[in-house]
Amino acid sequence: MLVKLPILHTFLKNTLTDKLSDLQGSALREGQTQGATLTDHHPPTPPQKSGYHRYQFLLFEQLPDAPVSLGEGEKLSRGKWDLQAFITRFDLGEPVATLQLLTHNYKD
Repeated sequence: MLVKLPILHTFLKNTLTDKLSDLQGSALREGQTQGATLTDHHPPTPPQKSGYHRYQFLLFEQLPDAPVSLGEGEKLSRGKWDLQAFITRFDLGEPVATLQLLTHNYKD
């Protein structure tokens, strides 16, 4: 099983913007990205005139029969989300795939 971990807003701090779990690797290879939604997607929204911001997508392998969930604090405060604590809590190890992108406010 694979779990899609959040976009990280690394310009200022780690920000949880969306997360899915329980994606089957074979389905993911076919472009099917349906799994258990733990948080809804929030697209990048850099402030106007703040320059470029880097966002990262991380994909980890989820251990079999190991459900992934968010704590109450993680659900309430996406801006103070602790990626390393999440990785440690669910024994996710190193990412199996990553993607980075740069974007800026569309009005700039």
